[in-house]
Amino acid sequence: MTPSSCNVLIVDDSPENLIAINSMLSVLPGVNLVQARGGEEALACVLNQRFAVMLLDVNMPGMDGYQVARLVSGCPRTKYLPIVMVTATTMTMTNPNYWKPIRRAP
Repeated sequence: MTPSSCNVLIVDDSPENLIAINSMLSVLPGVNLVQARGGEEALACVLNQRFAVMLLDVNMPGMDGYQVARLVSGCPRTKYLPIVMVTATTMTMTNPNYWKPIRRAP
């Protein structure tokens, strides 16, 4: 990573979604894209590397995006990492996770 570049973590269990997001963002200069295929891999990435932002899939097998976001937000080292929740699934206001806060206000 050069001084003018930044790391972006893309987390999705779907290889097709990783390819799509990667192709959209790879044209940006100074952006180093890092991919994780699940929650556990994403947690390992954020503990070993600094990121400007995490694009996080909501629906993943095993540890879902909400669980990852809560763990990242609860860790002193990563609690200020911006997280953008991404999903290819239709979310409705009746979904119980829709209303759960991921991070509590300071």
